[in-house]
Amino acid sequence: MGGSVKLSVVIPARNALRWLSGAVASVGGGMGIEVIVVDDGSTDGTADYLRCIGAADRRVRPISTPGIGPAGARNVGLAAATAPLVAFLDADDRWRRGKLAKQLELHRLHTELGFSFTDHRRFAEDGTELRGGFARCATFAARHAMRHEAFVMDRDAQAQLYAEPLVATSTVIARTALLRAVGGFNEQLRRAEDWDLWLHLAACAPVGCVPSRLTDRRVRAIDPESPEGLTRRVARRMVADAY
Repeated sequence: MGGSVKLSVVIPARNALRWLSGAVASVGGGMGIEVIVVDDGSTDGTADYLRCIGAADRRVRPISTPGIGPAGARNVGLAAATAPLVAFLDADDRWRRGKLAKQLELHRLHTELGFSFTDHRRFAEDGTELRGGFARCATFAARHAMRHEAFVMDRDAQAQLYAEPLVATSTVIARTALLRAVGGFNEQLRRAEDWDLWLHLAACAPVGCVPSRLTDRRVRAIDPESPEGLTRRVARRMVADAY
């Protein structure tokens, strides 16, 4: 199967059964795609669902891990990928029609890209749409306001990714070989491991952007004063200091 697969989609899932089917469906029915769903210690029936869907849809490849966290689960999916490109999709997010086609065409035209990303919409857990995507990134939005088609970012791409929260994980397609060469997601970071990886990749290869809102992202509210909020601040500070 590996020789015919053009894109490996990696979906980490932990107790996300109520959203998972929608995420898988949003991938679409394109040929040359494998969908690697990493069930990271779920207790909500995810394993049974994956057995059923795996039997009905040969593209779906279930993998089980014992609760190693999102970074570790994505890395397991990356290790299993057979395609030259990997796309990441969280179990509670959705891709919009045309997302994969536009990014894959960008990578076809610019094979030197390390990764690409798209604009996205953000939603609260109750479904309320939030201000999101590039609209939150004033400097980037002003700099690229006239761009409506996919493009390769300038040589200062890493600085742009450092300055503003441009990249949502579920919007990314990256070169498999490069992801493996840099070690994938840093599992020592309990948060901000995605930001760390995008900065690392941007130091190694050009970055592509599709300035269209082609991903719907669910955002879980975190109290900044909670232990989880503190963990996130510490992790982001570590990444900021590293770059």
